Amino acid sequence: DIAGSTQLAATIGDSAWLELLRQAVHRHREAIGRHGGDEVGQRGDGLVATFPSPGAAVLAGEALVSDLAGLGLGLRVGLHTGEVRLIGEDPTGMTMHFAARVCSAADGGQVLVSEATANLLDSAAFGTSPAGTHALKGVPGRHQLFTAEGVDVLSSMRIWNISGIPLGLMPARITVGTHSSSACASSFR
Repeated sequence: DIAGSTQLAATIGDSAWLELLRQAVHRHREAIGRHGGDEVGQRGDGLVATFPSPGAAVLAGEALVSDLAGLGLGLRVGLHTGEVRLIGEDPTGMTMHFAARVCSAADGGQVLVSEATANLLDSAAFGTSPAGTHALKGVPGRHQLFTAEGVDVLSSMRIWNISGIPLGLMPARITVGTHSSSACASSFR
């Protein structure tokens, strides 16, 4: 979610906003590709993508935050890992809603992850810091969220899904042997 996008669009006008959004979408696609992701859709001012792991998703989120800061935009990234339902090719279900709510809790320039996603990150490659317990609109209970950051060591690592739990970000793609499973983890709205 681009923080303050409605106010920015109102200030600079539709033509300038559409050009800025075109540049932002181009940078989204570059970051997704650099981190092994596949674009599966566009929603509002962001893209939905699949990634090979929660770590790849965090790295893509960090790259997006940095890239869009270069355009003067504050990107909020919210990541959650879980089962995804599909309507045709479009990911939906509670995991997508949860990810969107994590995104809403993030500040501009922040990659915020759910506890489920934080627990799946390799602690040798990623750091997490508690970001408080949050009530997420429409989601029962209060939920511990974390900021996440990492270094790009994933290109030399083989990621295995030995628990049988789908790993991922936004919708995420996990390959185990010759089988793929999908999960949802983050929302760039």
